[in-house]
Amino acid sequence: MTGDNDRRQEPRLLVAEAGDKAFVRVVGKGTYRLAPSLTRFGEEVIRHGASQIIFDMRHCTQMDSTFMGVIAGLAARLSRERGGKIYMVNLTSHARGLLSTLGLDAVVHPVVAGTDADELRSLLGEAADYVELPSTAEPEARRSTMLEAHRELMKISPENAAQFQDVVEFLEKREREDSGGSP
Repeated sequence: MTGDNDRRQEPRLLVAEAGDKAFVRVVGKGTYRLAPSLTRFGEEVIRHGASQIIFDMRHCTQMDSTFMGVIAGLAARLSRERGGKIYMVNLTSHARGLLSTLGLDAVVHPVVAGTDADELRSLLGEAADYVELPSTAEPEARRSTMLEAHRELMKISPENAAQFQDVVEFLEKREREDSGGSP
C-alpha cells in the first residue's frame, strides 16, 4: 500500500499525440530529473510534424529552471521548424509567475486556470491514450540537459544571462572534465 502512495507522489510526465498536436501532463514537480525525457519527447514529436505542444499543468506543483529551460528550447525549435507554439494550460498563478519571472511568457502561450480557456481545454480532450515517459537516470544526460536548458534561458533575457552565467560555466567545466578536456 505504501508503494502505491509513494508512486503517486513521484513527479512524472504523461504524454500523448493526436494529429499535429502533442500533449504533456506534468504531475508533481517539473524538475531536472524529468527534463531529459521531456527533451527527447519534444524533439521527437517536432521531428514527426507536431505544430503544437500543449502542457496540462493542472497537477504541476512546481517547476525548476532546468525544466523551464527545456520548455523554452522546445518552444524555440517548434517555432523555427514548424511555425508552431507551446501552450501551457491550467497554470496556477504561482506557475504563471515563474514563467513571467524567467521571460517564458514571451515564448509560450500561458493560460491560467479558471480563465476563459474552453478552446484549449477542448484540445486536451483530443488526446486518446496518455503514456508515462520513463525518467532518465544517467547523470551525464541530466547534466547535458541542464546546460542546454540554462543556455536557452539566458537567450530569453539579460536578467537570465546574469542569473545563470555561473551555472552554465560550472556545467561547461564539468562537461570538459568528463570528456577529458582541459579545465
